[in-house]
Amino acid sequence: MNISSLILIILIVGAFLWYIFSIVYHFVRFGIGKEPKIIVLVFFIGSFLLLATTIIFFTQIDWKAISEFLLNPFQLK
Repeated sequence: MNISSLILIILIVGAFLWYIFSIVYHFVRFGIGKEPKIIVLVFFIGSFLLLATTIIFFTQIDWKAISEFLLNPFQLK
């Protein structure tokens, strides 16, 4: 993994965590009763699992093969 993909991962994770924080904050702050807090818990667990699987799959991509295909799309090996 090179530095540019690491920076991209950090930016995506940072934006995703900020988005999750804002949703969780508003549900807890402005929610009345137990239902919004249960929704927040389910949303938070689901978003964490989605983030973990996205990072796992992102690190397993063969970027060199993709870039070679984009540079020479009609060349078959």
